[in-house]
Amino acid sequence: MRYHVADSFEDAVRLAQSAEGVTRFLAGGTDVLVQMRAGLVTPDNLIDLKHIPGVHEIERRADGGWRIGIAVPGAVLGKEAALVADWPGVVEARVALGAVAPTVLLVADAAEALIGSALDEAAMERFVAAVRAAAKPISDKRATAEFRTEVVGVMAKRAAMIAYSRAKGEGK
Repeated sequence: MRYHVADSFEDAVRLAQSAEGVTRFLAGGTDVLVQMRAGLVTPDNLIDLKHIPGVHEIERRADGGWRIGIAVPGAVLGKEAALVADWPGVVEARVALGAVAPTVLLVADAAEALIGSALDEAAMERFVAAVRAAAKPISDKRATAEFRTEVVGVMAKRAAMIAYSRAKGEGK
């Protein structure tokens, strides 16, 4: 295996384009390292992105949005008070989804299930079904895909309830 340290995203792209064989990127490292230990993947090239400036930063943009670096741990998000205030429940959702999937997804069907609803049981059932339908987890030594699909629904529902409570001013 060849280990590369990228000092910019352009450098990472150049390294990936010139690499032969299986290439994986290392940002947080949890998934690729677990896959390697389980024998699910043996990359020929491992490109470390953690040394690129900005990947560990959380920044409020001028337009009011947020830029969250690819190497920011989920647990750190909850410590950013302004982010938590702006996006109630998003922090919980990133941490929850990070526990069961390597990629955070925007699921339009899930959003549509809740928008305009009173967050009643029927809306929650549609929301959870949409989240589970969008989830494409893997099985590894930590958990089966079926278990992760079940858990992502539970975690998404909890995050939605926390966001709802915060939006009503009931939570911090």
